[in-house]
This record gives sequence, structure tokens and C-alpha cells, in this order.
Amino acid sequence: IKQNLITVGALSYLFLLLQLLLWYQLMIDGNYVSTNTYFSSFYFFTALHGVHLLGGLFFWGKIFSKINKLKTNEIIHEKKSIDALSLYWTFLLIVWIVFFLIMYVFNDAVIEFCRTLLG
Repeated sequence: IKQNLITVGALSYLFLLLQLLLWYQLMIDGNYVSTNTYFSSFYFFTALHGVHLLGGLFFWGKIFSKINKLKTNEIIHEKKSIDALSLYWTFLLIVWIVFFLIMYVFNDAVIEFCRTLLG
């Protein structure tokens, strides 16, 4: 269980670091939020994903610090916390997969819907 928690945390921090590096590279190339709708959407949705990851990492940190202090045979007492953390990450995964699927499959309809909201 500890190894799985370490892996989830490491992958999350790696994603955030790589996302910051990508944003930095995009800005060096002159692609800002105000460049066009693609980049404004890209920055917005990747930032939103990052905020969700930060929320999960906060929860992860609380659970991991608790679990890390326990002996292996005591970890079972934290089953509810581990299950809740697992549920959060699973929910986050499903939401983002569905979201990006909708954006990919119904791209034109989503853009038109957003224009009606703005205009």
C-alpha cells in the first residue's frame, strides 16, 4: 500500500512539474492565454486539472503521512481513509476521461454552446 501511495504521489508531482515546463516553453514561444482560443482553453483546462491534482495531493499527503508512521500490520486500521483516497483518484480519472471524450467527440457542439453562453 505504501508503494502504491508513493507511485500516485510521484506521478502527480511529475505531471505538475512537466505541465509547468510545458507552459514555460509555450510562453517562450509566444503562446499565451490571450494568443487565441486554443491556448486560452489549453491553459484553462490544464490549470483546472492541476488544481484537482493539488487537492488530491493534499488529501494524499495527509493519508500518506499517517500511513508512513504505521507498521505494516497497523495499516488495515486506515482502510476507510485509503478507500476514500482511492475513490477520489478514481472519480478524478473518470471525470477527466469523460470530459476530454466530450471535448473530442462533440468539439464543434461544445464550442457553439460556449459561444451561446458568452453572447
